[in-house]
Parts: sequence; structure tokens; C-alpha cells
Amino acid sequence: MLLMLWALFFTLMIKRIIEISSPACLSSRWDQLRVERESLSAEEVPIEDIGILVLDHPQITATIPLFQKCLQNNTAIIVSGQNHVPAGLFCPLDGNTLHAKILRDQIAVTVPAKKRIWKDIVKAKIEAQIRLLEKLKLEVYPLPIYLASLRSGDPENMEAQSSRAYWPRLFGKDFQRDRKKEGVNALLNYGYSIIHAAVARSVVGSGLHPALGIHHHNQYNAFALASDLMEPFRPLIDGRVESIVRTENKNFTIDKKIKKVLLSVLNTPVFYGNRKLPFFVALHSLTASFVRVLRGEEGKLNFPEIL
Repeated sequence: MLLMLWALFFTLMIKRIIEISSPACLSSRWDQLRVERESLSAEEVPIEDIGILVLDHPQITATIPLFQKCLQNNTAIIVSGQNHVPAGLFCPLDGNTLHAKILRDQIAVTVPAKKRIWKDIVKAKIEAQIRLLEKLKLEVYPLPIYLASLRSGDPENMEAQSSRAYWPRLFGKDFQRDRKKEGVNALLNYGYSIIHAAVARSVVGSGLHPALGIHHHNQYNAFALASDLMEPFRPLIDGRVESIVRTENKNFTIDKKIKKVLLSVLNTPVFYGNRKLPFFVALHSLTASFVRVLRGEEGKLNFPEIL
């Protein structure tokens, strides 16, 4: 098909991840995303079925009513920039009927509570890094030591220390994580942007304000909370990129094949409680857990268990 559609069929809902990567005119008609291309028949997809819409071509035009319909249906819209790396994210500001009440809970959260939550996030991230290295039969030392030394708020920055040991083990001693570099770094950037968009969508859908983060608080980051909550899931992308590096053995460009591999991360099976769910669906349970932690109804943040 001319549209690159990866339909994720969930037990709880059906959502599609749609990427459009050629010149097209996008509009809405009768609650459908309408895609028109020169010399081709128009294609339509129900907007309510779309979880994430990726726009990856400079000659795509889209109408404001389409964006409004997408935001009303909590569809996250990613706009890619140079080198196909996502440059912008659109999410609704009010995605839940309890938004005002939950916003008050977010504002009222105490510093000690933020520190406990950040410890939970860093713990889950380092554990995920260790699991990936173990799966690939790579050296995990000293990550377990950093994990055991983790304290509330991570004052010793065990997260950064763990990452400094993790990257050379995963991609070789000469690898440096740099968001501005091409090759492996560009693949990581693309994959992380997809997870960030999915988490932001769930954050808004749970009535949370995405700009009120726990640890990330850059004044220019409108999705600081999504930046916090996505941290434990970066190894999902790391593992896929490592597989690409190991099997492709070439200069890596973000082509359709690689995009499909990285987008498929959202359909990764995970356990949440005693339920087996696609990762994309489990994120809603994670953000709901976050709301309960804010209210004092749960003592710790519960993350999906990656299979």
C-alpha cells in the first residue's frame, strides 16, 4: 500500500500507527483522515482508529480541521524534520474529564514524593538495561552496583553512571551517545521519539498535564512528564537498534524498513499485573498508576514488565 500502515490490534482497543512519507494533501471528511496524492485515488482511515500519525515529508499539507479532529480523538501527531528524525509533537491539552482535579494533584505533589517516584523510574531503567545486556550475553558489571546504590532522588546520578557503562557494552567502546550525530544515534533518536509520543498520548489521556515533570523540568520541554516516564522503555529501542547494527553492517539511514522495525516497538508484548498487553496499551495502565501515586493511593509506580 502507498500508505505505510502498521495496524496494532489490541484486546482492549484497536489503534493504528500511520506514517505518511511522500507528498500528500491531508484533510478530514466525515471523521475520516483523507489522504490525496497526485494521480492516485484518495485513501481514508477513521480518525478514531489512529493512535499516532507520523508526517515525514516536506511536501505534506494538512488542514487545521484535521488536526482538531485528531486532537479530539487523542491522536498524537509527529512531524519529522531533517534526516527523518521527529522534530515536533502535537497532543491535546485536555484529554480527560478529570483534568482539573488531576492537575491540582500534580501541582500539590511534594518534593519527597517526586524523589521517590524518580527513584522508581531510574530503578526500572537500570533493570531494563541489565536485562538487555544479559539477553545479548554482554557484560553487565558495574550496572548492578549502581542499581544497589540507588537512593531516593538519585543524588549520585546513578542513572548517568549506568548509561556511561551501558553504551560501550552495547555498541562498542568507541560509541558515544550524541543526539546530534548520524548513524546509530539517529536511529536511537527516531525510536525514542516514537516512544515519547506514545507516552505523551497516555499522559494526556489520563488527565495529566504533560509539562509538569517529576525530574525533567526544562522550561522549553512541553512534555517533561512524558520524558520522565519513558526512561525505563529506552532499552526497547536500544535492543532493536543493536539488532539492526549487528545484522545490517552498513551506514545506517532511516529508511522505510528501519522505520517499520522501530515503530513495531509499540506492539511489543508486556505484562502489566496478570495481563499480557501490547506496550502501547499498557502505557495507559502506567499513567493511571502515576495518578494513583500522586493521590497517595499507591506507594510506588508500577511499570509494565517487558518480556
